[in-house]
Amino acid sequence: MSVTQPFYFPGKQKLAGEIAGIREMIAGLSLAETRLFVRYGVIGLSYRYAVASELAKHLEERVTRFKAIQVYLSSRPFASPRKRMEKHIVEMKQILLQKNLDEVRAGRDIIWAKLNLFLDLPGPIVVRSPWFNRGEVLDREALLAKVEHGNIDYKRQVLVLDRTLKETDLARTFSYPDFGLSFLYHEDRAQETERFVGAGISFTVPLWNANRDGVKSLEAAVEAEKSRTAFVKREVIQTFTSSFIAFEIARSNLERLPMTMLDDVHARLLDADESFNADLIDLVTYGEVESQAFETHLAVLSAQHEYVEKYMALFILQGREDFTLPAPARKNP
Repeated sequence: MSVTQPFYFPGKQKLAGEIAGIREMIAGLSLAETRLFVRYGVIGLSYRYAVASELAKHLEERVTRFKAIQVYLSSRPFASPRKRMEKHIVEMKQILLQKNLDEVRAGRDIIWAKLNLFLDLPGPIVVRSPWFNRGEVLDREALLAKVEHGNIDYKRQVLVLDRTLKETDLARTFSYPDFGLSFLYHEDRAQETERFVGAGISFTVPLWNANRDGVKSLEAAVEAEKSRTAFVKREVIQTFTSSFIAFEIARSNLERLPMTMLDDVHARLLDADESFNADLIDLVTYGEVESQAFETHLAVLSAQHEYVEKYMALFILQGREDFTLPAPARKNP
């Protein structure tokens, strides 16, 4: 019977435990990154779906409006070339509007398919996203400090550097061998009972193997990770700078194109309908008003989506999961 108690070089087990802890923290960052991807993916797709739904609704109204105009014009004689051209314009406009409507509906269905990958619902639902008339003013320097502290890519790289440093320290401990204390007891009963009792110290040889190659390799890895850590920090700051500029542009566009502008557009369309039916404006003028209404809808809704996208990008850079949109000026009905 023999019993051996190993004794490791002082600090070796502690370093191994710290390295395992760092690996666990790196894995935790990957999990947090996945949560961010899902959370912000759902928010972004929800806004894209809401915008597509609003555009489809507006195009449906346009198609209905031009169908009514087509019926109205069909009931009137078209003796002059001008009247015949107006009829052709309406007919072609009707075809193009239906094409645009089909494309927007298809785009909306595609967005829903992507969104439902996260929601796993049996069918499409009504998405009610808050709309905004103004954006939130953010403190750039305070935001940058949060990015430098919480960015997942940078935190991961700092942990990788720390892990490499500790792996280097652990490799240095292999310059000194571990040893073990052994106790041996043996009994032989062949003719006369003989008992053997012994004790000793065991260790690896040769002692001069200082693991120099492994240490040098890890020291080079440490320098590489230090350079990469500095680069990742610069990259994060550069990405933040670009994202903040994009956010400021989106915020300006949001204030320039508030949702309340659509109320004015609907009022102008109603006035144009009444004026056209009363023969106060011609078809060309009416068509121009109607086309501008669609362009305004597209610009206003795009400004909403862009603002949310750029706002989210700043939160993603901070590694923040507690994402909340600023108080909206009005709700999506």
